[in-house]
Amino acid sequence: MCVDFFNKICRNWDEISKPDSHKIHFLLQKLSWNVSKRVLDVGTGTGILLPFIRHYSPKSLIQAIDIADGMIDIAKTKYAKWKNINWIVSDIEKQIYRGKFDQIILYSVFPHLTRKTETISYLVNHCLTDDGELLIAHAQSREFLNHLHKHKDERVSNDSLIEIENQCSIFEQQGLGIIDADESDEYYYIALGKAYASSITVMPAPPNCTCSSWK
Repeated sequence: MCVDFFNKICRNWDEISKPDSHKIHFLLQKLSWNVSKRVLDVGTGTGILLPFIRHYSPKSLIQAIDIADGMIDIAKTKYAKWKNINWIVSDIEKQIYRGKFDQIILYSVFPHLTRKTETISYLVNHCLTDDGELLIAHAQSREFLNHLHKHKDERVSNDSLIEIENQCSIFEQQGLGIIDADESDEYYYIALGKAYASSITVMPAPPNCTCSSWK
């Protein structure tokens, strides 16, 4: 992920990336919020998803992580009075957290990962509770996002999604269990569950990463 790109656009992010509440509710309802106690919001940005997470799980502890310190600074200002949020500036692909999260959400993040399969596999195998769920979600179509990234900036021009069936097949080859997945002209999502995996292939931590726990 390109930290310079996201730090450059962070000041205008809330203007150019206004959330579609209907779509976000549709996507987050793919998760089982009745068991949520801890949530990891990967690529939290300016905190667009945080009010929606609070809606479904008002008392959950949230770890909000983003590679761009500019994004985190804005989010911290917006939600300065909120409790039970841990703010982290870090690259999730290089510094993996051995947490025990009930939900891990990657909203508008997945195309920007360099090591997509390895990162998702590690998060599922090491950072979810036994009944935990991970959601990859986008409130736009694959075609729209791929076109947007290709023409937006050369630093994200190769950040793309592949057809949902192919992506699910890749995950399943790594022993990851798919709960639900679909794409349309309006959205793209894949929900994975640790309990749904038939044969787990545990991915090692990335080289030279610093592992820590959030308890």
